[in-house]
Amino acid sequence: SNFFSTNRGAELQRHNRSDSELKQQHEVLLSTLLLEQQLHSTATNEHKRRVNEKIEVLESAEYEWKSATKSGQQQTDDLFSSPINSIIS
Repeated sequence: SNFFSTNRGAELQRHNRSDSELKQQHEVLLSTLLLEQQLHSTATNEHKRRVNEKIEVLESAEYEWKSATKSGQQQTDDLFSSPINSIIS
């Protein structure tokens, strides 16, 4: 019976060791997953920020272009008489 109890003790130690190793692996995987999520959300936010910046640039360029073409059109209207202007438009 001594053999069995010693064997059982060794078995329990092995079990506990593998259990704690699994727990460690689990923790490593969890922290890795959390880091991945943080990286992903950081990248997503960075992407959104860049897209918004580009949209702002485009919108202001569009606004400037419209203003320029409006004043350009106004000068053209002033220069030409109405018959020519009606042909153009």
